[in-house]
Amino acid sequence: MYRMIGIFFLLFLSSCGIEVAQSISRLYAPNGVKVTATGGGDFTVTWYGLNPESGFSGYNIYYTDNDSDALNYRGLKIYSKTGGSSRDATLSVTLPFNTTKFFTHTFNKDNGTQKLPFTAGITYYFFVRAYNKTRNLESPPSLYYKSPPFIN
Repeated sequence: MYRMIGIFFLLFLSSCGIEVAQSISRLYAPNGVKVTATGGGDFTVTWYGLNPESGFSGYNIYYTDNDSDALNYRGLKIYSKTGGSSRDATLSVTLPFNTTKFFTHTFNKDNGTQKLPFTAGITYYFFVRAYNKTRNLESPPSLYYKSPPFIN
């Protein structure tokens, strides 16, 4: 009898609204970021990425012209060329993937609705983060890439 009461008591306690910890989605940082100026104000950013997470949405690309900001991974986000919302990834990727892929994306000073303030003779720093739009969550940053002085 006491055994049966004990079992019911344990069942009661186990259903008293105690939350079960949810696993936190972890996004992998991109690697091998490189920026190449292609002339006329265009530049190409390339990197490698591996992101098998189901919530993975794409990559955000950031830049700064301040070396202190680069060391602290603070920069301005380059928005998607399609002019979507600020919560959209710079480069949307449709599916998560289990193998390392190579990404390349080309921009210019007139990047759709966003005018990028690149100036000739200035060195810029670029870094990339994987992005989960649903949770508004980013990965740790890639190592930053220090571009040679920008050429218009």
